Amino acid sequence: MTNGIGKPDYRVRRTTDKPARTGIHAGNEAIVEFLQLLGRAVRQFHTYPVGSPLCTDAVAVCHRAFTTLDVDHALSFRVTPRTIVLGDDEITGDS
Repeated sequence: MTNGIGKPDYRVRRTTDKPARTGIHAGNEAIVEFLQLLGRAVRQFHTYPVGSPLCTDAVAVCHRAFTTLDVDHALSFRVTPRTIVLGDDEITGDS
């Protein structure tokens, strides 16, 4: 995507029109957001060179989301090829 100046636009955007998630326990929204951002960062590293602005931006956004988490316990989740499983809830990709 390019902006009006013709330079690439690497900002991470979140859509606001997504339906509410079902099956996710109340209070886990921030964790779900972090896990989706983590998945996006991993996808960027599989797709682009490590020094790419897409990779560094994705990691920075994921790190900011992680530092804002308010958890007082270990965060345990499982990763499958298509989803991340938090407890018994599957968290699918956001795209």
